[in-house]
Amino acid sequence: MAKHEKDTTVRTAKSGYSDIVLVCAKCTKRVGLKKDEIRGRLKREVKRRGLGGVTRVVSTGCLGPCPKRFVAVATSFSLSRNRIVLIDPEGNAEQALDTVYPPARRSE
Repeated sequence: MAKHEKDTTVRTAKSGYSDIVLVCAKCTKRVGLKKDEIRGRLKREVKRRGLGGVTRVVSTGCLGPCPKRFVAVATSFSLSRNRIVLIDPEGNAEQALDTVYPPARRSE
């Protein structure tokens, strides 16, 4: 490879977390909530359960289904089963997290 050519190989980096919760920002907006309101609720509940060091909660674009009056959320667990979780924004974050995480992963 010549000196002026850029190295285009793929690299990896440590993530610092082993699980992820994806929250559809479009759904959040559609149900009339602030941009990161659902993400913030879930993030606080993740931290309350002591999972903050291993779980990342992020807003993302469309996850596929566009439910009326619900927010689409996905986790590595739900996606491994080809499922998107639909959360009622009126519900509480504890119930929502119970839905998106399998019982074996819950820290109780």
